[in-house]
Amino acid sequence: MTDTRLHTRRSLMAAGGLSLALLAVARTGPAFAQDDATPDDAGATDMAGMDQAKAALKERLNDFTHIWRATSPATRSGDTYTLTITNISSVEQPLLVLTTLMDHRQHYNASVLVEDMTLAPGESAELRATNDYGVANHFQTTVLANTGLVTDIELLVVVEDVAAVETARFTQSAFMVLTVAELRETADVSAEEHRGRRRERVKERLQKRRDRRDADDAATPTP
Repeated sequence: MTDTRLHTRRSLMAAGGLSLALLAVARTGPAFAQDDATPDDAGATDMAGMDQAKAALKERLNDFTHIWRATSPATRSGDTYTLTITNISSVEQPLLVLTTLMDHRQHYNASVLVEDMTLAPGESAELRATNDYGVANHFQTTVLANTGLVTDIELLVVVEDVAAVETARFTQSAFMVLTVAELRETADVSAEEHRGRRRERVKERLQKRRDRRDADDAATPTP
């Protein structure tokens, strides 16, 4: 018989949220930084959500081999996000679930779920969160596991609006699956690319200053 557990989390309302936590963890592990975040997006970060996500990742990251990730379609205020995870394998499955509400226009990333669990064979967990923010690009779901096989775990994401009308539904087949090793390699490349872009920006600013100085010198009459 399937044992279903219900976990509910309200969204954490602050810019930065999970993305900044993951950027910080990237110094000791893979970079999970969201693709719309920049170092200037710190703003009014929700420290409780950031610390919770960072602590969970730092404590559990090396315990997993695979990362499952997918995003929902657009979401609006009052939407309910539900993730149902079922262990359909014959062994226990430890899992770490991180769900983020993301608004790319406003550079807003809020942690709405951070759940560390172990499911016995046949066991299910239902996780819920609410969009208390407003119009956003999507809920991003990240699941860390020790399997990358759709024959081991079932994932079902459902989004309903405030009137309980279903607006999105997808399963584990819609998730991109990477190994932790692949993610580490991507993180190393991304970090080097970021440093390279930063060096180029510094060079451009210095060149512009030199050009302005030369132009000012040329415009100054010779005594």
